Amino acid sequence: MRVYDEEKLSEFIINEIINRNSGRSDEICIYDKPSERYFIGNLAPKNQDVDIDNEFYEEETYTSKLNPSSIGIEALLEVPQDKTIKCKVKIAFSVFYSFYPAFEYCVKDEYVDLPNAYKKINCTVTEEIAINVTDLRTLKLAEEKINEVLRQEIAKCHRIILNDPWALRKGTKKKHFQEIKTEREYFDLINRIPDEKVLTCWQPVVHLKYHRYAEQIGRIKFYLINNTEDSSRRFTEPFLFDCSLELKLKNTKFYPFQFYQLPKDYRYEREYYGIGYNCFVVMENKQKMRTYHCPLYKQKRYVTTNTVVPEYKKLMTKPEPVLRQILDAMKTYEEQWEKQIEIWKKQITVEELEWRKRDFLAFQKERERFEKGINTIEKIPLVKKAFCLMNEAFYEVDKLRKRPHKSWRMFQIVFIVSIIPDLVGREYPEYENNGCDTVDVLWFPTGGGKTESYLGLAVFQAFFDRLRGKNAGVSSWIRFPLRLLSLQQFQRIVEVYAKAELIRRRHPDLSKDGMEPFSVGYFAGGHNTPNRITEHMKKLNIEYENYFDRYKMIEKCPFCQHNSVIIFFDEHKMRLEHRCTNESCSEKTLPLYIVDQEIFRYLPTMLVGTVDKVASIGMQRRFTHLLGNVNEKCSYHGYMSCGECTEDPRCQLPKEPACLYDGAPSLVIQDELHLLKESFGTFASHYEGFIQMLQDKTSGGKKYKIIAATATIEKYENQIQHLYNKKPRRFPVAGYERGRSFYAEEKEYIGRLFVGVMPHNKTHLTATQELLKTFHMVIQEIKKDPEFYINKIGLQTVQTKEELAAFLRDYETSLVYVNSKDAGSSISRMIDSNQINGYLVENGYEPIQSVELTGDSSFAKIRNTLEVLENPPEEREKQIDAVIATSLISHGVDVERLNFMIFHGMPPHVAEYIQSSSRVGRTHVGICFVCFSPGRERDIAYFNYFSKFNEFSDRLVEPVPINRWSKFSVQKTLPGLFMGLVLQYFQPRIRHKIAKNMWFSEGLREALAKGYIPKEEVYRCLRDAYGITENDPHTKHFAKEIRIGLELIYMHFINPKYEKSTEQLEKIFGYSPMTSLRDIDEQIPISKDILSNEFLSKMRYRRGRK
Repeated sequence: MRVYDEEKLSEFIINEIINRNSGRSDEICIYDKPSERYFIGNLAPKNQDVDIDNEFYEEETYTSKLNPSSIGIEALLEVPQDKTIKCKVKIAFSVFYSFYPAFEYCVKDEYVDLPNAYKKINCTVTEEIAINVTDLRTLKLAEEKINEVLRQEIAKCHRIILNDPWALRKGTKKKHFQEIKTEREYFDLINRIPDEKVLTCWQPVVHLKYHRYAEQIGRIKFYLINNTEDSSRRFTEPFLFDCSLELKLKNTKFYPFQFYQLPKDYRYEREYYGIGYNCFVVMENKQKMRTYHCPLYKQKRYVTTNTVVPEYKKLMTKPEPVLRQILDAMKTYEEQWEKQIEIWKKQITVEELEWRKRDFLAFQKERERFEKGINTIEKIPLVKKAFCLMNEAFYEVDKLRKRPHKSWRMFQIVFIVSIIPDLVGREYPEYENNGCDTVDVLWFPTGGGKTESYLGLAVFQAFFDRLRGKNAGVSSWIRFPLRLLSLQQFQRIVEVYAKAELIRRRHPDLSKDGMEPFSVGYFAGGHNTPNRITEHMKKLNIEYENYFDRYKMIEKCPFCQHNSVIIFFDEHKMRLEHRCTNESCSEKTLPLYIVDQEIFRYLPTMLVGTVDKVASIGMQRRFTHLLGNVNEKCSYHGYMSCGECTEDPRCQLPKEPACLYDGAPSLVIQDELHLLKESFGTFASHYEGFIQMLQDKTSGGKKYKIIAATATIEKYENQIQHLYNKKPRRFPVAGYERGRSFYAEEKEYIGRLFVGVMPHNKTHLTATQELLKTFHMVIQEIKKDPEFYINKIGLQTVQTKEELAAFLRDYETSLVYVNSKDAGSSISRMIDSNQINGYLVENGYEPIQSVELTGDSSFAKIRNTLEVLENPPEEREKQIDAVIATSLISHGVDVERLNFMIFHGMPPHVAEYIQSSSRVGRTHVGICFVCFSPGRERDIAYFNYFSKFNEFSDRLVEPVPINRWSKFSVQKTLPGLFMGLVLQYFQPRIRHKIAKNMWFSEGLREALAKGYIPKEEVYRCLRDAYGITENDPHTKHFAKEIRIGLELIYMHFINPKYEKSTEQLEKIFGYSPMTSLRDIDEQIPISKDILSNEFLSKMRYRRGRK
């Protein structure tokens, strides 16, 4: 299998990177001091001011963290009956001594100089010891016994140096070597130097500690310390390299620690053996433990179960038999779970049993909801037809893949069918059963297919809406917390709806007159896409060719699959159109809207946007169109309200009445739910409540269904309650055993390899640089000598040069994750400088071509980068070897060729780590190096528990901090929600009664004065939007703030002083309606003072002189 070759290649790359940066693979080190080159597994000489009899191994100074001088094992063990612990210890390390290199290393550009040159000696010490726990003098005797053997080993090293004729001599002076010209002169000069060798007095010492841990359980600590004096003399190297410890028990066994950081769960094993200090400990068996420089965790591939294969082709014709087979399989799994409970009854406490029974009951309810969905499909013809058409659309999209899936994953189809009753309840209330009062939270490992799950529901909703008579309007609205959804996801969404549209046209009952085509709108805002086309933008388009290209959202036409999409500005319709230039394509103008104004005019079937955009409800009166509140349609410019053309108030073109059937969205999808947190989440909860209230009032009490996808399930109930004021329901329920559920199971082959690196004696930034450089050197070396490396790595399915080249395409691009833009810029500069590219070129390698992606990157840059990564061009200069990216890359990017990643420090949150690491290894075996920052306590903790952390990372995600009732939040959101109520609810109803638009203070003043906007009705609406309940102490403060705020509004609008209503509200509250949910803090004005003016004047003067 190819996957096993991928494992071999991945392990080879990892070993090469570790070996080259620890000194293990080098016998000599030329030009650099070993301590300056190698940063993995070395030990610096210890600070001589520290007493070695104290707890020196728990060094806490910043310097000692950067340059550790000790490694150690801490382990628990069972105390033998005779109280004597017998064990064998093994200590291994390397030392380097200076020598005279071959003459060729001394010549550079016809100039002779004696370079730094060091030769390695490998040292290994093995000794058996016995420790009586009742007489700790034996501990000191054992310690001294080992140290004596270490002294003998160092004496042996000195003998090797003294016997080496090329070992450096004390009288060596570099300036004398600069005067020689030939190799003969070089040897003659060496022979004239007195034969007194340079010796380093290495002093490795061992320290042992023992404590009683519990009854018959002991705690032993075993440390290796580099106690060498750091004389800083030239030609000496006091560091110890490639250090390791091994502890083998002979008459007892190790006892586990408990990983208390992991929440208690019967599916997870909390036990672990051994703690490492400045290293990582692995227990090879119950009696043997050893240290490693770099912890390695092998994450197995988590794949869908194939008990029943829900093929698209079968489900698009006769879905019932397949769905019933799945239901039967669920019942069988349920029976297996019941049998397991009977076994547990004899093994565990009543409390633990009740916990496991609760999970079993949750799965039962999951099965019941799925069964209800099947019954709904069978009983309602329109539902069945919409379901079949949805499967047909995904069948057509699947054919576009390089490797078609041919079927849904098990959890996807069960989730879709289970949600269908909640969606059809909007048309058939008897089936709804209050499902819209529950938020279904979809939690599945990243990369498992959550996007297809909710897209399936959205496409089902689109077909169902057309079948039930909703000919136009928004059916589904998907929201992302970040603007990079990503563009790849957007391309996927557009392709699905394009196929759905072609299917719609083929069905006579879906293509009647008046039925609008399926379309997609990108609703993200001014920094990403325009709010509207302005006169200034028109002028720029004339002045600069292809000005509007920056707003191109897709490269590939979703209908013909050619890279033939251009942006075209239709000045008459005021539309920014995506057009296909392929002459053989059936579509010319693609059903895609990216300008806010267009979205309000044409109401796309699927609305895709950012959560931030909901803030515009208090600023843009046409937002109400998205909820179906339109009453006319301009023959040229689309839907409108209040008797005014949405695009041009002066438009005289014909209008016709428009009344949308159930025009509001039926389905709202929140992706990346875990990112809605802190103040951002609080503000989002207020606006979310407002939209729910507004739809409830304008659509006859019909509610939309909310589903959410998240990377963390920790305390999700609290987040959903605060965010939506609704009950949560998780899907899917985990199985009764670790690594296997009804829906998926772990396979034996590897999905990702995680490697932890804690740099020693090197800065964090430089360590990341070395890891990146070494990776690209290894890849290029494999390419240069394919036959040699095919044999060396042991590849089975790859045998030829051409096969290896194709194989390496999935491993030749690196991804570096950084926590800040500054770090990304620093790494980019390193690549372009002598530190990486200069070194590579000088040593016969090709330079790295990199690209940096941050939140400031333009859509065009992101789009082009993803296109190059997915389809690398033939021209070398256009290829990308390395991507340096911030958290921008961590959501929705699915590039099969990204399989090597370096984390430059741990991300700030575990959820971010999970999301980011899943960018690699999505199809092939992925490699993740985590280069920890040695000066950060948090990074040190993650390094120490690396394997356990990666094994249970999904359970260690921090709960999302969110508080709907944050004390001062109401002051920030009240102006926007009040204005939203005025513009979205009252204005369409009373615009004909007042002289001026209520966006202006005069119009709002008139409406308030004439009683068209009753104060008590406004209070009730806002109370419902915030979710305030009477006599609830948590909401009492909000009710009071709203009352006070309304009194101020009604008083100040008696005689407003500002032209715009928003400006008047800012005067009242100190805050204008929010334009972004991240608009948290008051802006601090920055201006120049006298001193800064003088400084700028001097700088301008100097620049002028240059």
